[in-house]
Amino acid sequence: MREQIEKLLNSEISTSAIAKGAGVPWSTVADIRKGKTSIDKMALLTAEKLFNFAEELDKKNNGRLEER
Repeated sequence: MREQIEKLLNSEISTSAIAKGAGVPWSTVADIRKGKTSIDKMALLTAEKLFNFAEELDKKNNGRLEER
């Protein structure tokens, strides 16, 4: 789960697109990307939403969620 979330957050996908696609607030995604909030400290619900979105994108892109 952690690996997929990190891959998503390190991808070229905009913060807005991740927030909208995963259904989490933009500020939450931005804070995690900036390191203001640690992945270790994120809420389980947020982690589940980000993971599910990452998995969905990975399937659409045949396992190639591109990192920046």
